[in-house]
Amino acid sequence: MLKYFSSKHPTNEFAPSWSIPMYSELFNFDESKKIYSWLLDNQKEFLKYPEGDSAVADNPIAHRLGSYNLFDYKNEVDCLQTLYNYIQTLYLDFVTKKGAAIRTCDIIAWFNILEKGEKIKSHHHGANPDSYISGNLHLLKYDTYTIYVSPYDNQCFLPEPDSMGNVTLFPSYLEHFTTEHTSDKPRISISFDIVPYTETENKLPIPLINEEILKEITKEYE
Repeated sequence: MLKYFSSKHPTNEFAPSWSIPMYSELFNFDESKKIYSWLLDNQKEFLKYPEGDSAVADNPIAHRLGSYNLFDYKNEVDCLQTLYNYIQTLYLDFVTKKGAAIRTCDIIAWFNILEKGEKIKSHHHGANPDSYISGNLHLLKYDTYTIYVSPYDNQCFLPEPDSMGNVTLFPSYLEHFTTEHTSDKPRISISFDIVPYTETENKLPIPLINEEILKEITKEYE
């Protein structure tokens, strides 16, 4: 569903007016549970990747952000392949309903595990001239909210409950953070960046949409 994070109607010629496109849908609950269980059981697998700084959270998994792509495992983990395919359809629906161009683009994904008392710090996924679309998926129903922040007013918030299976797409420049996780059960979420294809030395992103993939997706709906 296409929606907008918008300002109130301006009362004069110089007051700000803005409307940020976002998109939300529900991923299959059973598949969400499978991914949750797989990530919980295999989190040590990701600790083998190089550790770096994290602007997101202070835990070992968060410090591996940028050193792996979760979708590299999709050929061996069926539920990740299902999610990858689902994001393809969401991306196409989002840009089509927004009236934007379908672009040749890649995707990189990672996950975060929050224990009781932890939270995701305020951050965005990119505000460069070529920044594009980012997203997140909450695998179970959590007691937290993801809070989006207007780039025009850092006191203007859009709080969204972290509901099971909820996938949200948003412009990569949109600042966001979470409230504190207060449950004993780990909070696991998946985040991803959709980036326009460019010739680059960064080998982590994999194709999400290109001419060949688009033809295959179109065949499925013929």
